[in-house]
Amino acid sequence: MHIAFISMGAVGHVLAALPFCGELKKMGHRVSFFTAEFLRPQVEAFEVDFYPVESPLNKGGKGDKKALENILEELPLRFLNEGASGVEDILKVLEKDKPDLIVNDKMAMAGRLAASALNVPRIQFFTVFAANDTYNETLQ
Repeated sequence: MHIAFISMGAVGHVLAALPFCGELKKMGHRVSFFTAEFLRPQVEAFEVDFYPVESPLNKGGKGDKKALENILEELPLRFLNEGASGVEDILKVLEKDKPDLIVNDKMAMAGRLAASALNVPRIQFFTVFAANDTYNETLQ
């Protein structure tokens, strides 16, 4: 089975997904991973196929410090921009090599758009912070 994994170009989202992709590969599936170029080494370490996607969200891994000033106002638009900018590059690849399934990060709008355009099933992957005795986001 060919599985295309589409993630926004953010370290925490990609690193959380890679062990899952590695397990899929071990099970005999072919995995294509689409995310920002600066994350190529981490993706390729799991021996899955890497495809770069333009990521205006984090400016190539050099995030905009001013983005945090109005993050609640700007974040939805940033995610939409990220999806819109990446979906064309993703579709250029996947239209030639159609996957059986698309798995997308919850915030990766390009995954939703690609699955719809290609009419393939889609699973949503949702990364969260792990809670423990010293950190619990619900208590913050």
